[in-house]
Amino acid sequence: NLALKNFSYSYLKKSETIDDLPVSMLNSYKFFSAKDKLPNFGYDQGQLLVRFEVQNTGTQNDWILRLGNPHLRNLRVYELNDGALLELFRTGVDEPFISRPIAFRDFWLPLKIEPEKTKTFFVICQTAQWLGLIPYLSTPSAAQDIQNREWGLQLLGFGGIAFILLYNLFINIVTGK
Repeated sequence: NLALKNFSYSYLKKSETIDDLPVSMLNSYKFFSAKDKLPNFGYDQGQLLVRFEVQNTGTQNDWILRLGNPHLRNLRVYELNDGALLELFRTGVDEPFISRPIAFRDFWLPLKIEPEKTKTFFVICQTAQWLGLIPYLSTPSAAQDIQNREWGLQLLGFGGIAFILLYNLFINIVTGK
């Protein structure tokens, strides 16, 4: 069980690149609350900064941060640890696929949040597509269940297409047309 304490975002213009961003200055940017509305900047090449603070009220240590935008470039994830920022991940669509800690089409990033602890994370990303972020936090088993359901639905869809093709082939053979 996780409690979302703070979920907010900020925006950097295209002229400010992630590499130029002083990571130590992340807390000084003006962040806007995103608890009620997810950040969406349309089609923009700027950068999105997201800050979220979560409290683990359960007993699970391992969590998966799932980002529902597969077109993210220059994706960086930081953890605020004793006042210092620790870079956890550096990945994105421009990076080799092996840079993803979990090989999946979307970005699934493992996070450690000890029970009864609160942690703050920062996500910085850029894209040449839709600049929005749909984050989900789930346990590894729940993430696997979601993946299995998606594969099951894809299998049903492809099975339906195969059935239609075979049916049409059968009709074509029987009618001779």
